Amino acid sequence: LFIGMITEGFMKIMAGIFPNPQLQERFVLLLLAVVMMCFSASLYFTADLGVSAYDAWALVLAEHKVASFRVCRIGTDLICVLAGVLMGAFPGIGTVITAFGMGPLIDFFNKKFSIPLLEGKLFRKGQKNE
Repeated sequence: LFIGMITEGFMKIMAGIFPNPQLQERFVLLLLAVVMMCFSASLYFTADLGVSAYDAWALVLAEHKVASFRVCRIGTDLICVLAGVLMGAFPGIGTVITAFGMGPLIDFFNKKFSIPLLEGKLFRKGQKNE
């Protein structure tokens, strides 16, 4: 509901911090944004409160053992990028990094953080779970 206002607010904050970002700064910010987006997507998926239709494709394909989640996510992302190209869009470097990186990063966060957190195992290392 508030995503537009939140995005605009953060854009103003970032413009204040980085008024004229150089290419290196923009690339680092892009990578940080992709990592944050994948972390939040991992939490969103493992909460099991429902997902968007787009996100469901990779989850359903992986559940039906078509391939691993990371491969299914890369495939669905690349299909969408290809559809955009066929309609005249030109993907930028951020789109390419996101298409190839989201599957592996979400899978990493699922295994290392979100699923252990959901199962109550994240903060109990060394203790027996009952």
